Amino acid sequence: MATAGIVDGSLLRIKIGSSVVAYATVSNYSRTRNVEERIHKDLTSGQTEKSLKEATGTVSIEGFYSEDATNNSPETLETAFANKTSLSVEFTTGVTGDSIRSFNAFISSIEINAEAQQDVTFSATLEIDGAVTIATVA
Repeated sequence: MATAGIVDGSLLRIKIGSSVVAYATVSNYSRTRNVEERIHKDLTSGQTEKSLKEATGTVSIEGFYSEDATNNSPETLETAFANKTSLSVEFTTGVTGDSIRSFNAFISSIEINAEAQQDVTFSATLEIDGAVTIATVA
């Protein structure tokens, strides 16, 4: 049964392979499309026409750093970054009936933040490679 009402942000997670990213606190999904203006002499309305071009997308993750994280730890992500590994990614609640976005992505950046007397955190940005498939969690 699909999630009723407004979805709690704690449910929507990024999965790489079959596991969620460990200790994630923020997950962002963004898609944009390049748009060109067409201006020509036959435009009488004063409005430009638009031409849709390629789409791009990114996913970003923030979380707590852990040396013993078992699922998609910062070390796993950094290894994928260093090896230029294409990752199978899902953005989903995992709840039956909810949507699931599936795609391949490369890690374009990873950062570890260690401030004195604070929990160590990490962040990573993944660039979507190819099409995004939107389906329903079965």
